[in-house]
Amino acid sequence: MSYRVLPGSGWVHGVLAVMLSCFLLAPGGALAQLPGPLEGATWSPTGSMSTARWGHTATVLTWGQVLVVGGEDGTGSLASAELYDHWSGNWIPTGSMSTARRGHAATLLHTGKVLVTGGSSMQGFAPPELYDPRTGTWTSVSSMATNRADHTATLLPTGQVLVTGGWNNNTHLASAELYDPESDTWTSTGSMMMGRSKHSAMVLGWGRVLVSGGTDGASYLASSELYDPWVGMWLPASNLVEARGYGTASWLASGRVLAVGGINSSSGILSSAEEYDPATATWTPTGSLSTNREDHAAALLPSGHLLVTGGIGFNGYLASAELYDPWTKQWTSTPDMSTQRRFHTLTPLANGRVLVTGGFDGNGALATAELFDSGPSPWTPTGGMAEARTFHTATLLPTGQVLVSGGAGHSGYPTSAELYEGTTGTWSSTGSMAESRSLYTATLLPTGQVLVTGGSGNQAGALATAELYEPWSGLWMPTSSMAQGRVHHTATLLPTGQVLVTGGDDGHGERLATAELYDPWTGTWTPAGSMTTVRHYHEATLLPSGRVLVTGGQNLYGSISQAELFDSWTGTWTVTGSMVDARAFHTATPLGTGQVLVTGGLGHQGFLATAELYDPGTGTWTPTTSMGAVRHRHTATSLPSGEVMVTGGYDGNEGYHPSTELYDPSSGRWTFAGNMSTARYGHTVTLLPPSARILVVGGVGRRWSVVEAAEVYELWKAPWSPTGSMDWGRTNPTMTLLPSGQVLVTGGIGAPPGSSELYDPGTGGWSPTGSMLTARTHHTATLLPSGQVLVAGGWSGPSGRLATAELYEPGTGTWAPTASMLAHRRGHTATLLPSGKVLVTGGYGNQGVLATAELYDPATGTWTATASMAHGRNQHTATLLPSGLVLVTGGQDTSNERHATAEMFDPVTETWTSTGSMAIGRYIHTATLLPSGKVLVAGGFARHGAIGSAEVYDPGTGSWTSTGDMATAHYYHTATLLPSGQVLVVGGSKTNDSGAGLATAELYDAGTGTWTSTRPMGLSRSRHAATLLPSGQVLIAGGEDSNDNGEDLSSAVLYTP
Repeated sequence: MSYRVLPGSGWVHGVLAVMLSCFLLAPGGALAQLPGPLEGATWSPTGSMSTARWGHTATVLTWGQVLVVGGEDGTGSLASAELYDHWSGNWIPTGSMSTARRGHAATLLHTGKVLVTGGSSMQGFAPPELYDPRTGTWTSVSSMATNRADHTATLLPTGQVLVTGGWNNNTHLASAELYDPESDTWTSTGSMMMGRSKHSAMVLGWGRVLVSGGTDGASYLASSELYDPWVGMWLPASNLVEARGYGTASWLASGRVLAVGGINSSSGILSSAEEYDPATATWTPTGSLSTNREDHAAALLPSGHLLVTGGIGFNGYLASAELYDPWTKQWTSTPDMSTQRRFHTLTPLANGRVLVTGGFDGNGALATAELFDSGPSPWTPTGGMAEARTFHTATLLPTGQVLVSGGAGHSGYPTSAELYEGTTGTWSSTGSMAESRSLYTATLLPTGQVLVTGGSGNQAGALATAELYEPWSGLWMPTSSMAQGRVHHTATLLPTGQVLVTGGDDGHGERLATAELYDPWTGTWTPAGSMTTVRHYHEATLLPSGRVLVTGGQNLYGSISQAELFDSWTGTWTVTGSMVDARAFHTATPLGTGQVLVTGGLGHQGFLATAELYDPGTGTWTPTTSMGAVRHRHTATSLPSGEVMVTGGYDGNEGYHPSTELYDPSSGRWTFAGNMSTARYGHTVTLLPPSARILVVGGVGRRWSVVEAAEVYELWKAPWSPTGSMDWGRTNPTMTLLPSGQVLVTGGIGAPPGSSELYDPGTGGWSPTGSMLTARTHHTATLLPSGQVLVAGGWSGPSGRLATAELYEPGTGTWAPTASMLAHRRGHTATLLPSGKVLVTGGYGNQGVLATAELYDPATGTWTATASMAHGRNQHTATLLPSGLVLVTGGQDTSNERHATAEMFDPVTETWTSTGSMAIGRYIHTATLLPSGKVLVAGGFARHGAIGSAEVYDPGTGSWTSTGDMATAHYYHTATLLPSGQVLVVGGSKTNDSGAGLATAELYDAGTGTWTSTRPMGLSRSRHAATLLPSGQVLIAGGEDSNDNGEDLSSAVLYTP
């Protein structure tokens, strides 16, 4: 394959190298989520560049401006450069390079200067140059040993720049070289195992660089290799699942690498994506783009989503954009850019927005630029403290105020303290501590006083002193000192009212194993034995038994996995099971189940996203799902819902997290919970009364600045909340709202044969009820006027398709047989008619797809045949209209034809008549009766796969009208009419793999005919069940989770409009 002179962008081509250097060295790159799949996200125009260009680079400078360099304008390569000011939205001219170029790479150095390497023009290859933002000028630097273009340039932790591959006069290079900015020298550092250009290079833990994909000139590559900067060697790495070039590779906040799109010889332009996990050193396929694309751009958002924009697809140049959710492994559409473009750049800005610049639209180079705004966040700023501080403490007082004291500030270690008033969002000063201290502990005592212990401050070494804060006087009082000065220790209030202080260090590097007890009634300290291991930066968690679990931390040799227990009643220490991962700077949070959730921290191999659960009953640890972000010095807070919220932290690469995540113990899954307005670590989090808000205060922000800012998270803003889990996982269950307000769930795949359960909305709990006489799935369940529930047909493993039916009696919780249907059927419909009879239509029978219909009479318990439909239909819909007629739509026949036809059943005459056909044939769709009497049909599976289109049927005219498309194609989803008149569509699948579930949710507004995305459930599910409760909430339960190899789910969630 020869180098393309026409517009052609490699993986790096200013996008990857710039993304990488921006993420590692500039603001951005943290993880969290906004209330939906970036609900409310918008594009807006900003100032245009002075020069149209494509194939350029864009680099965020230390103070937030964006340097755009080089590229091509259609007449030739460019030497010009310009600066974007994100505060004003204007472009500022700056000095030009001495040599025009495209196909170059730009790297932000530790000095704040920008190194531009390689690239070419019609005059040949270009030498390296260095941009100084302070003067706006370029200077020459020493030349590389080899001229190259379409290479990668990666900043290493050592401050050196690793340049790999590229092409030179139609030779695709395997060579690599290192640039040392201090000495202005280049040195060879071995060669890759394969020559390549248009590849990716990503920094992993401990500075290793993963190089993957690209082209060698003859074919596209799937190979990967690792560069170890500490030994200067190249090592083999696992291959990509699919060869790809001209795509993107992006570092996710989880520490993984995501490769997206591109092109290869066998498939052409790709929609596939895959993740590389450094822990297992393997690539794994993940959710695919909805649009095949190459020459696109990608940027990691502060929310942790990956934004992919533009490029070229099978149908030409693209303006579309998509978002990757690292939790659900799925893509969702987001608004389109105003201009189709490829070979553009996508740059995260310090204000959280993303800047798109230039590119090629098929007609020429572009000068335009636009901004992507993620939309609103559930976090809102509140009053800031009078003094910036980090490594302070925050204590909720019995008055409802929050006491914040001490810490480290801009100019030292303040002794001051402040009170936050949650009702007004204001701060007031209170008495100051006697000594300055940070990295200390603060514990609310049974007396109402606050005990602070140890820490470090203006003096050398750790403090042994302690003080008491009296809320009623606002004064600090002395109390006796600990036997040992300590910092980085823990303090835990015991059931006895005493405070257990453990470990830490003496401020001079000596780690401690000792522990001591404070008695608030005598104000004295007594020894509490010693732990089996010295440790600091550990965690101590009170268990329901009254024992204290101490986990991890660091000893003299680094992070440790050992855990031990202190018995409050006997005052003794015992060893318990060790964690799966050694870790320090982690969190440990007690769950309502009695387990303890440990998250993140610093391990042997770097910073962690992993999480694990401690079971006090067995003394053992088990891994649970990892967070979406690598983080340490973060916080973890137990919420009234039973969830755990993790906020902020630091990833070791100057990645300060503005993000929050929620852990659901019932499902073991993490979901996004919004972006704080300020990225931070070393902060405090306090759950405010009446447990509806979370207060975040202080910490270290970007560029190592200590912040005084505070913000509040409104828990009630999140529409989804967990509720009790079923006893069993169930896929394809039925769900029926009973007159009592309880919800009956029956059958499904994964549950014991015939089992049923009842949900009580009052308690949020589930309880077993009588089992059906026959195990079944793909059946129907219909509430009869008597209050009984009729279950009919379905599929039973041993028996195949069923004709049997049975009745559930809610009063006794028992099942009784009733007459069998005239035909075996599954995938049928059952509709309660105004007469009280039940109409069953279609489905799949023993001889194929059925057109027959039958009526069940509850008065006699018998079935009678009625007129057949004009078409055999399976997995269709049937909707009772206000007129008493039944509208049947779509479905699939024996020849796998997806029907667009619709027909009407008249219960009075027991006849069928054809009505207008839908625009698109579909099955496994939903049909919802709107308040207007019209019927909304949404999604489903059409001839070529899942669809997102929707249509509305008007019974008055018998015709269909297209309405707005959903943001995501869905089938096996649910659609529920809300009291507002909106329709909530949840989950389902969007690919040909029915197990590839979605977590997305969308709302349809019949007044405007439009859909809006709402916050996703967090856990993907398809083939689940949904019911509107009397409270107006929607209960979602069961289904299949694509992220667990098709696990049948027992979890349930509530949607609150």
